[in-house]
Amino acid sequence: MLRFTMGMPLQMMALYGSVMILVVLFLRLFFKKKLPPLVFPVLWGLVLVRLLVPFSLSSPLSAPLPSWLQQPITYSGNMAATSNVMVQEANTAALTAGTQQATEVLFGQPDFGPMMVALVFVLGCVATAGLLLVQKRRADRQLKDSLLVEQNVTICDVLNQTKLHNVLVMTNDHIASPMVKGILTPCIYLPTGMDFTNTTVLRHVMLHEATHIRRKDNLFKLVLLVALCLHWYNPLVWLMAKMLCADLETACDAAVLRQCGEEQKQEYAYSLLAMAVAGRPGPLLYSAFSKTEVERRIKGVLQYRKTTLAVLVVSVVLVLCGGTAFATVGQAPFENSFSSFCASTNSRWGAKVYLTRDITTGENAQKRVDTAVLQILAEDQTADPKQLSRQIAAALSAEFSVEPSAFSVKMQLCPTEEALAAEYAAQGLVLQANGRYRYRDKLVRDYEDLLLGAVQINEDGEVDITVERDDKGNIVAVQHKMAGDASFDQRTRELELEKKTRNTMEEGVTVTQDIRN
Repeated sequence: MLRFTMGMPLQMMALYGSVMILVVLFLRLFFKKKLPPLVFPVLWGLVLVRLLVPFSLSSPLSAPLPSWLQQPITYSGNMAATSNVMVQEANTAALTAGTQQATEVLFGQPDFGPMMVALVFVLGCVATAGLLLVQKRRADRQLKDSLLVEQNVTICDVLNQTKLHNVLVMTNDHIASPMVKGILTPCIYLPTGMDFTNTTVLRHVMLHEATHIRRKDNLFKLVLLVALCLHWYNPLVWLMAKMLCADLETACDAAVLRQCGEEQKQEYAYSLLAMAVAGRPGPLLYSAFSKTEVERRIKGVLQYRKTTLAVLVVSVVLVLCGGTAFATVGQAPFENSFSSFCASTNSRWGAKVYLTRDITTGENAQKRVDTAVLQILAEDQTADPKQLSRQIAAALSAEFSVEPSAFSVKMQLCPTEEALAAEYAAQGLVLQANGRYRYRDKLVRDYEDLLLGAVQINEDGEVDITVERDDKGNIVAVQHKMAGDASFDQRTRELELEKKTRNTMEEGVTVTQDIRN
């Protein structure tokens, strides 16, 4: 049922990632106050996986692949012999006329468009990474002269409580708010001007920073920075970065309140207000107190309520459903043509099968598909294309162990030449030896039988014919247009104009050749 592959194109990762960002922003806008704060960092984590990991997971829940990303396909239908010849001649003429021009485009004038796009993309990635690195190095220089805090009872108590015995706590003159630096060996940095005698504020600050360390938030932010460098051109990713950092802080606030108890909400809000400072925000890679959105955080703290079992269940379901939907929404481009055009003398219908999603096909897939389709057509007793389509999809579902909707069956009317001639003769339409049709002794100019896939276009004739059929392929009417009908006369004027233009061009070519001679 599932098809997991690697190699999704970057543009598809960006497309599906952007859709996921919009979905999370919608949930955040309308349900943030009703869901546990940790739900949104988890959802943002799923978005980062989609943006950075080129996996493709195809399942019955997968959204259809956009048409502009599908692999090109070649459809083989049943057309009248004269129509096939005409299409081949037209294609040959076009190919001959454009050979020289195509050669110039391919060899004399190379297309630098894709190369320029790739160059701009790489330069954008490098520039973004460079700016973030400069920001980090500036912060590192500020932390260079930090001093170790020793023998502080409150700090030691919090480190023991959170089992972070090896984490160092430093003070620094150049920072104005607490922060955590490092991933493998994290350190907590406190401003030197902080009131270390206020044990309540100090305890809240230490619990908050310790929560960042235990949850590996700096590692989370490092992954976010990679996404920013890779998708630097996407404003939604930059918006996600801002929302993610805010949601991490909110989740940490909620975690601290769970440890301290709801009775300390007001005191913790005072601690947030005391430690929030004005000035530039810190580097994205570091977790730090900030005055940014401090009012929102304080309101969130004062409105904090312990999560109930019902809300917890809803949150788990939301994350699981969101994860499933996000994981299966993206499919890498795949070849959707799955069979040859199959037809049998026992059926008036032929069939060609396409895939609606990527599946595991195994060996000799096309041969197995063709065999199954031909067997159903050979046993056809209904001449009903809808029923045949359902039978083919069901047979392929059993053959490849996937749902029937994984296959799209295109039915094409393809009667034998004798049966078609008899049908047409009953309507007064006869094919002559020269390949042209006559309708009731009038020479046919334009003829089409769309359900059959047959078209014939000529410059002369007395009547235009359109064959109409019902869903089962039976002829229900033959529409004919002759001189005096608006559409016929309009077509006549178009042909005369085309002929006049062509003659003018031929005369110009002849004059040019005479001058050269």
